[in-house]
Amino acid sequence: MINIILIGLPGSGKSTIAKALAKNFSTEVVSLGREVDLELQKDTPLSKEIAAVHNELLWHPLPDEIGFKLIERKILSMTSYVIEGYPRSVKQYGLSKKLFGECTIFIYIDVNVETARQRFLKREGLERSSVFDQRLDVENSRIPSLLAEISQTRNFYTLDGENSIVEIISSITKIIK
Repeated sequence: MINIILIGLPGSGKSTIAKALAKNFSTEVVSLGREVDLELQKDTPLSKEIAAVHNELLWHPLPDEIGFKLIERKILSMTSYVIEGYPRSVKQYGLSKKLFGECTIFIYIDVNVETARQRFLKREGLERSSVFDQRLDVENSRIPSLLAEISQTRNFYTLDGENSIVEIISSITKIIK
């Protein structure tokens, strides 16, 4: 059983690292963004609530409670997972503490803002630079307090996101063992 949560700026490599970890440890990646997309394909009260605040062109963070509902519903039946991009706030972390349990490993992928910007724009396209800037503003206002809260757990690690994926996966594998 492996439960890992990857936290970092957009473009820090969370998704790429999560996919590699899931493959290496035969588990599943859980992504809040993916759960939002799947929910928006449905006609439910929750999908309508998400649609009211979700806009592909103008990024806004979901209310904390909605993010928690989506993640909770996804991982309740799972025994192993790699979550990328959640929690994004101290409130989400507080809502999710019991859900994650004591064995969850939290990893902050620390990356230079310019590196994150280049990776994000390579993936999303240059026309999405304003989206990156919006997300960066929100994440910069949330991440320091989130990391201060999570760093009080015994299973918190910071890894250099400027390293290669192979090096990062190797470091995480050593943490797990």
